[in-house]
Amino acid sequence: MTVHSRYDPCRRGGDIAILEISPNMFSEGSPICMPKFYEATPRQLMSAGFGSNPDHPGKGYLQAVNLTFKRISPYDEIETYTVDRIPCAGDSGGPLFAVIDGKYTLLGIAARSVACLKNNKGWYVLKIRNALVHQHY
Repeated sequence: MTVHSRYDPCRRGGDIAILEISPNMFSEGSPICMPKFYEATPRQLMSAGFGSNPDHPGKGYLQAVNLTFKRISPYDEIETYTVDRIPCAGDSGGPLFAVIDGKYTLLGIAARSVACLKNNKGWYVLKIRNALVHQHY
């Protein structure tokens, strides 16, 4: 396990760790590729998580949502948007990924979102490449 070099439990930011599982994966899981440093962020993205669903309160099951890349925020986060769905409370720490060259590639980790409301669908994700660069990965 590699913990972000700037992690401080008393301050905001740097609260991420990367686990490398070797050599085997459980049969229920599968590996995901890490991004290349120079790789551009694709327009079509996906996220998955067990977060809350305001349309179905109290049901906690794995869900996925398609997202569209909007921009890199002033805080160097990936900002996405969607028309009808958004990751909600409980999805923090979940993956933002895309299919690149036929392989699932991790692009970010859910960091924060605006309120989970139908009229506001912005979502912010910590870029995994930045965390890797800080670790000299």
